[in-house]
Amino acid sequence: MSVSLSDHDNLLSFQFASNCIMVKPTFIAAFAALATAKIALSVHYHLESNEDVDVVVEFKGGNQRALETARLERASFKDRGSGIDHVRSLLESNMETSQRAAIELLSLQPKSFTTRVESFYINGNMHVYGANRIVLDELAKLDNVAHIRQPLTAQLSLVGFDDDDTDVGVAQGWADNNATSTRAANEWGVNLINAPGVWANGNRGEGVVVGIIDTGVLHTHNDLKGNWRSTYGWFDATEKSPTPFDRDGHGTHVAGSAVGQNGIGVAPGATWIACRGCSTTSYCPEAALLSCAQWMLCPTDATGKNPKCELAPHVINNSWGYKLSTRAFQAAVDAWRAADIIPVFANGNSGRTCSTTGTPADYKNVIGVGNLGTDDKLALASSRGPTADGRIKPDVSAPGNRVRSAWHTGNSAYNTISGTSMASPHVAGAIALYLSANKGAKYDQVYKAFTTTVDTKTLTPYNENCGGVSDSKYPNNNYGSMDPRHQYPPSVPFFPYDVVPISVETQHIRSVDPRHQYPPSVPFFPYDVVPIAVQTQHVRSMDPRHQYPPSVPFFPYDVVAIAIETQHVRSVDPRHQYPPSVPFFPDDVVPRYTPSVPYFAFDALPAVHLQWLHWLLFCIDEHLFASRVESS
Repeated sequence: MSVSLSDHDNLLSFQFASNCIMVKPTFIAAFAALATAKIALSVHYHLESNEDVDVVVEFKGGNQRALETARLERASFKDRGSGIDHVRSLLESNMETSQRAAIELLSLQPKSFTTRVESFYINGNMHVYGANRIVLDELAKLDNVAHIRQPLTAQLSLVGFDDDDTDVGVAQGWADNNATSTRAANEWGVNLINAPGVWANGNRGEGVVVGIIDTGVLHTHNDLKGNWRSTYGWFDATEKSPTPFDRDGHGTHVAGSAVGQNGIGVAPGATWIACRGCSTTSYCPEAALLSCAQWMLCPTDATGKNPKCELAPHVINNSWGYKLSTRAFQAAVDAWRAADIIPVFANGNSGRTCSTTGTPADYKNVIGVGNLGTDDKLALASSRGPTADGRIKPDVSAPGNRVRSAWHTGNSAYNTISGTSMASPHVAGAIALYLSANKGAKYDQVYKAFTTTVDTKTLTPYNENCGGVSDSKYPNNNYGSMDPRHQYPPSVPFFPYDVVPISVETQHIRSVDPRHQYPPSVPFFPYDVVPIAVQTQHVRSMDPRHQYPPSVPFFPYDVVAIAIETQHVRSVDPRHQYPPSVPFFPDDVVPRYTPSVPYFAFDALPAVHLQWLHWLLFCIDEHLFASRVESS
């Protein structure tokens, strides 16, 4: 799972998965001063080489006031459908009010200034396509416009790891068993969480609707055709197809693990519906995902008309996400929660190090799911916590390695693939079983049921002490299996609250507080140090006067080092004595610098790699947005 800053550029890769907290606030503020108060830097950057740009217009207050009202009034409605319809009505009214001035402004502009406008009531945002500078400047002048940014693009899981810790990538993981074949009565993951034991008690998930947001579903598959809801059971947010389909296979596989029949799914008695929000595994545009979020909140027919909120699902599986932490989908999740819909998200496949949880799995009000192998060990690729604010993630873990399920190439086709994308539907199915046995249960009840007891008998230590926590004790970076008969709590490595982990293409997490005791192999940085290493194995010190372990360099307070496509950090002051292996930039690269302290001034930006710059702009945009939220 990763994120790009536009639908055309796939610029942000794994090394930027760490949170934007690794960038020094003063450094961000200096760059932020270059931007207007409302228009994101990435938008300005895009317009330097393009005449127009697709943007998301965010309005002050978002949908929060409407949701607060909805929560207060929700209990007054006797049936679920009426309550959800009231939530939708409040959100639509909020959107119309907040966007009225912007709609009027856009209607007065020449048609050539934009190509299309799309509004979403679920979060109150407006997407403007093909907007030029004139339109953007006018929109930014509106008092209730909070932020104008480029849309984000989420991805699905492409690579996982098998139980032998070897890569299962596109060539193998997406081609194994892609044909009709003989299989066991129940798949291993179904057995591991003991779903058959629940079935034996007469509970197969009846009366519960599970929503799938993914690449679509082959609804005619032998294991899925029996429990698809054909009425208000499909919406294609990408191509508007009236009939369910899946060109990729990911969505069909996910649906099979959640609700598939004949032993492949956890809740074969539950009903499923699906929305196609991803055209491929690497392309889940923000607008399509929001369209799916709205449709799940209050389903419509295949044309997007005639809403019937009483047909909303009880639980929604989301095996997609962003690597960089973003608030872009938070308002949609909040709307689901206000409607008593339970959101389940795959935690991501950026594991091996801590603090790699994807978004929205890192949100406080969703259930994030990690990946277990057939040996009941946490998969190496499964993303770990903690979140940026120190919370444990994922919340639960479930079978995700070498999972066999339905495939899109034929009604009798199956495939074996790996990842948290496969683990998440196991949890969605388990929740369906719980809801079937506990009619009307709310999110908090479900979450408590899944996190109040724990199975530690099968924990197998990796001999890793991520965050100074021994993985031979609970909690740690291995997870007990989740059995729907006895729901288990999360077990995840975490850092003390005052520690900010920084990991860029390295096997260790750097602490920012050297007072904590960590394994000898984990170096530290002082509080005010912001190391930035891109495509390099080490960050070199720029001040050799201080003595530190060879592998643990640091930077003085006012130094911002940038290492781009090089094995060394280049200094701008050749008068200092440094190791012979550290080259320098010529004096005329940065005409203004403090002689005693080498540093990069803002006019050295042409040396910054495009990929790093896009990541930095994203962090700055997030910083500006957070500042606006705090001040509003």
